[in-house]
Amino acid sequence: MRKITSVQAIAALGFGILFTASAASAGTVGNPGATTPAMKFALGVDTQFNKRDMIDSEFGGDAIEAEYNRYHLTGSFGITDNVEVFLHGGIGELDYPDLGSDLDSGLSYGGGITATVFRSGDFALGVTAQVTQQKNESSQSEVISNYLGIKGLNVSDDWEIESTWTEYDLAFGGSFQINDMVTPYAGVMYSQAENDLDRSDTITISYPGRSLVRQYNGSASAEQADEVGGFVGVDFNFSVPIMLAVEYRFGHENSYSFLCNYTF
Repeated sequence: MRKITSVQAIAALGFGILFTASAASAGTVGNPGATTPAMKFALGVDTQFNKRDMIDSEFGGDAIEAEYNRYHLTGSFGITDNVEVFLHGGIGELDYPDLGSDLDSGLSYGGGITATVFRSGDFALGVTAQVTQQKNESSQSEVISNYLGIKGLNVSDDWEIESTWTEYDLAFGGSFQINDMVTPYAGVMYSQAENDLDRSDTITISYPGRSLVRQYNGSASAEQADEVGGFVGVDFNFSVPIMLAVEYRFGHENSYSFLCNYTF
């Protein structure tokens, strides 16, 4: 049980996460120079481990790191040999270690398009545009009995946080197929992220025969500290329909992903 010195301290604790800073997710880019063949489908698994600095959208201030992991199922369809559309969805986690906040796992989903714009031999250039949204929430109840040493005086705080993270990514990069198995890729990307947070607190002060209830509501928004960065990755084609990949994103974030796709 957490010790506090006043009811105001409980409220301050409740809104600290909202007005200091806040946070989903930069999404995995993948190889912009590789697309699903025309009229074929690909299914896969995408596991992401992300870290990104966020700042208050209105007041600025120091950046605070957000950590968010995602576990997605992915699906893509080749419109032509050079253009594919894709969807991804699954579970997303969100945590602000510096603020001591750890939201419950929630739904993460999105989609986008990849187009190969140039191809010559084993070299290819492409562009990817995608949007990802993640929703998380958390609730907790705290009770302090015999507050300030007064027998029978109890103070409780029931609070709930709802978080919506929206991100837009635009990436341009190239790949070079070294052999039938290995294809490294790299590029630059622009990533815009925003995290909207809503919090409600119900504070109840009770004494035998009496009670006082107060409701507090607040909201805040955070955005990315840096928008431009880069990415590098490697595709491993162990057989014709199966592809494994590892990717690292840097500059605007510090993230890495593991992917596995099956084309049929």
